Amino acid sequence: MKGISFSAKILFTILLILAGITSLYSEWYWQNPYPQPNELNDFYFIDANRGWAVGNYGTIIYSFDGGASWEQQFYGTDPLNAVHFTDWDNGWIVGHNGLILHTISGGISWIPQNSGTNATLYDVYFNDPDSGFVVGTAGTILHTTDGGNTWSQQNSGIMTPLYGMYFSNANRGWVVGLSGTILYTSNAGNSWIPQNAGTARDIFSVHFYDDDNGRASGTHGLIARTSNGGTTWTQESTGGLFTDLLCVHNVGTNHAFAVGRDGVIMATNDGGSSWFPQNSGTTARLNALTTRNQIWAAGEDGIILKTINLGQTWTRESYGTRVWLHSLTFADSLNGWAVGDSGIILYTWNSGMNWVEQARAPFDLFAVDCSNSDTAWAVGDEGIVMRTINGGYSWRRVDTLGTDLYALDFPDDLHGWAVGRYGVIFYSDDGGWTWTPQTSGIVPLPLHAVKFYDQNNGWAGGLEGVMIHTTNGGNTWTTQNTGTTIRFAGIDFVDVNNGWAVGIDGGIFHTTDGGTTWTPQNSGTGELLWAVDFIDLNNGWVTGRGGTILRTTDGGATWLPQLTRTWYDISSVCFINANYGWVSGDYGLIMTTDDGGGFTAIKPPMDVKIPKELELYQNYPNPFNPTTTIKFMVPQSGQVSLKIYNILGEEVATLISERLAAGDYEVNWNATKHSSGIYFYRLQTSRYTQTRKMILMQ
Repeated sequence: MKGISFSAKILFTILLILAGITSLYSEWYWQNPYPQPNELNDFYFIDANRGWAVGNYGTIIYSFDGGASWEQQFYGTDPLNAVHFTDWDNGWIVGHNGLILHTISGGISWIPQNSGTNATLYDVYFNDPDSGFVVGTAGTILHTTDGGNTWSQQNSGIMTPLYGMYFSNANRGWVVGLSGTILYTSNAGNSWIPQNAGTARDIFSVHFYDDDNGRASGTHGLIARTSNGGTTWTQESTGGLFTDLLCVHNVGTNHAFAVGRDGVIMATNDGGSSWFPQNSGTTARLNALTTRNQIWAAGEDGIILKTINLGQTWTRESYGTRVWLHSLTFADSLNGWAVGDSGIILYTWNSGMNWVEQARAPFDLFAVDCSNSDTAWAVGDEGIVMRTINGGYSWRRVDTLGTDLYALDFPDDLHGWAVGRYGVIFYSDDGGWTWTPQTSGIVPLPLHAVKFYDQNNGWAGGLEGVMIHTTNGGNTWTTQNTGTTIRFAGIDFVDVNNGWAVGIDGGIFHTTDGGTTWTPQNSGTGELLWAVDFIDLNNGWVTGRGGTILRTTDGGATWLPQLTRTWYDISSVCFINANYGWVSGDYGLIMTTDDGGGFTAIKPPMDVKIPKELELYQNYPNPFNPTTTIKFMVPQSGQVSLKIYNILGEEVATLISERLAAGDYEVNWNATKHSSGIYFYRLQTSRYTQTRKMILMQ
């Protein structure tokens, strides 16, 4: 499987046991998109072959073969912001809440160091395995002379966030940050002296190619250059570019590159006299650059780009479909299919190590099932039915039944049922070649789930808590009383008596008498639940919205969450035994586990503050001119918006409008274009809203 190989995993576990710390290996890991889709915040190659990248949800990936393959690790669930190595063995990672991680094994194991701060740390730089620096919020600069065993605070003289830094030698270094901040040291940080950037724009990155010559990049297309160690900085023209440039790197005296939002890559080949755009092939935000023989860029959606010809062409090193994979099934431990939007049909013959596209149907596909490694079916929009009898070597469109079909189940090679819109039920007794309608008796309510234990006993469920049951292969269907009006999205039965149904609002219902009575179980979540899979009376899994995976080992008497490190919806789950399973969902998500997914959501080895309620802090500075920082904490993953309003209640800016993981965040607002006065900033989630006042004094 993709991810950590078996031998590496064993070595990794041994090293962690010897170190006396908790395993950081994720019980669920990515197979698609490859290597993983979480945002990458930093990238570092120590030579042409060995490189590491870090990102959101505690993501760590590394390659020892020049990016031909990547292995996955995770640490906690907070974003990891920067990574730096001094050699093959010694490296450091920094992140939220003062997190500093250190490795002496090339990243096989990571050990936390005591930073002595709760600041968010944005960048790390080491001159050698002993001497290093870290920067972050509130003007934080930390220094170590013993590899991070002890960290001491240096006096930056400011309280604004610092985002990036670079050292040209052991003594000379530069730090950049909010509102045009550039600090310089010539004595390893014993003193930091402000330099005049000639701008009030935020600066995110700085890079030097010798003691005198360097560049910095920032908001609104800013690229500033110095040829005298920062005594003077002059802006280079980026052709009216208004996009934030988040990272800049020099490649010798003439060539330099900068990357930023919207997939922007800017380059110069004449020492900065002119900058021109290059075609990245993406609109994803690019956060990081690294240069070692090749030039690499990484960012949003886990994107990884590489060029070997100074940017004439950029190739995408991360791959895999990004469409919603609504359904997934496995015939055995090796052979499986996943289907989804745009009619995609994916197949694996090696437990998901590789997923290949076998076919494209003309309509979206919502469900797939198989009876063995040769025979499989898929259904979807317009009632399309697809079938293969040769392991997917060829897929045939056998019928179009005219009504959207949402679910499918074949308990054997011959007998199958498909259900969908308007309560339709179609039945096949010849392996899916022909289909005949059955009467559900619930028109026009849609059916979203179907499960047959054998060719006679089956259940179908859907909108308004509808559950119907047959004991004669669907010749007659009778309505069962579920005691709820939720929409059912998934059903599973392990015998003719014991079954589970899941749906919206975290609903899980259980029956021990074939559905005559249904009893609610406590899921512990309010998320929409898409799918359920039990392998016996005790062991089962449920998947749902926002990266939800729940597991039970006692038939549902208790359900506990598993750690997935994603907010994408997970709409399908398939286990072949208590250890091996797969899930699929939005954005091409396919994840796998070989240990049952772990039992509960693992806490990070260090305490991570997850707030119980929404917390919106007072901006600082306040009053401000023209830039201020707003910090906040969210209690759970979900859609978050942060908006600015004037005294009349008119919206003047949207700072955030996206899904965020639980944790603490900060965002900057540059009010240069706005007049002095009172403003309000409002933080809103699906469950909480907070508003605070601030004063702009131009």
